[in-house]
Amino acid sequence: MAALNQVKKRSTKNKPAAHAPLSKDRRIVLIDQIPLRKAAEKDALKGLRESAKLRATLEEFERRILPEYQRWEDVHLAPLLQEERAIEAKLQELSQILQQVMFERLFTGCSAAEAFENVMEAKEAAEDSQRRDASDADHDEGMPDFEEDEGLSDEERAFRSYLRFAHGIDPTRLAKSEYRRLFAEFQSKFHMGKSHTPRKASDKDIPARVKELYRILVRRLHPDAGQTNRDPLMERLWHELQDSYEKQDIDRMELLLAMTDLQSGQKGMKSTLFHMRRAAAEFLRAAREMKGQLRKARSTPAWIFYHAPDREKVAASLRRDVATRVSQAQHSLAKMQAQLDSLIKRKSSRSKNGRTSSQVEDQGFFDFI
Repeated sequence: MAALNQVKKRSTKNKPAAHAPLSKDRRIVLIDQIPLRKAAEKDALKGLRESAKLRATLEEFERRILPEYQRWEDVHLAPLLQEERAIEAKLQELSQILQQVMFERLFTGCSAAEAFENVMEAKEAAEDSQRRDASDADHDEGMPDFEEDEGLSDEERAFRSYLRFAHGIDPTRLAKSEYRRLFAEFQSKFHMGKSHTPRKASDKDIPARVKELYRILVRRLHPDAGQTNRDPLMERLWHELQDSYEKQDIDRMELLLAMTDLQSGQKGMKSTLFHMRRAAAEFLRAAREMKGQLRKARSTPAWIFYHAPDREKVAASLRRDVATRVSQAQHSLAKMQAQLDSLIKRKSSRSKNGRTSSQVEDQGFFDFI
């Protein structure tokens, strides 16, 4: 019995305590934001420094490394690359023909030779149609001009064209009163479409905070202010400022304020901690994107060739790679051309013998050779 009482006491001790009631005190507790603002500033400066280095490297790649490699490629690899592009175009064309032959056989149950004949006839018909369309477009002179419309305004010329081609009415045969009445109706409809364009906000409609932010940011971001015209980041922020001001996007302008605060290391920053953290995140995100771009650039032949200690060795390797690709493409082209030649032979033998598909058919469903 004593042991049972002891177990009960232990179980009551291990019971979880009841949840404490929530406090009804709604007073605002002020905290010291200085460490938090310094942490946001540190992250932003880290992103800015990384972005500046990465941007300089990417600009060098675009301005100097890539053009130099392209000039070398045009001199030493141009014939091989042109041959490779021509073979790839031919491969794509033949591959499409073979796929169409396969689908033709699949849905019609005809022989490979008959399917090939149908596909080629459809291809020739499509090419003839395209040629006719191009010829018609060359001979199309557009809407005819009328001598009696010369000297009139664009709006009245549009009105007279509307009468001629929409209603079949010759405007020169209308009475003056009828002409003026119809033209007035046309003008009212024409201007009705313009009335729905958004009204430009007047200076009175712009909130005071937007004006204040715009004045501060213009002083910092204007192209004529300091080094702004040489910094791509500040140039991008300048264009974003104009767009945000036009849309009266206060939140975006607050973010721009924080970004300029952090970028220039302003003392007595005017931005909030929330926007400072968002700005720091934007700078770090931009740095990550530039790292990805730089990784792609470093994997290109241009970067490898430019930074190679022995360029002749790399050049020979690049030539071998292109020659190998061309050889493989030629092999694929020859194999595909042999398939089409087989279909052409079957087509010619079938036309000479005059036999039906059931007499010729003696292969698997998807066999083309």
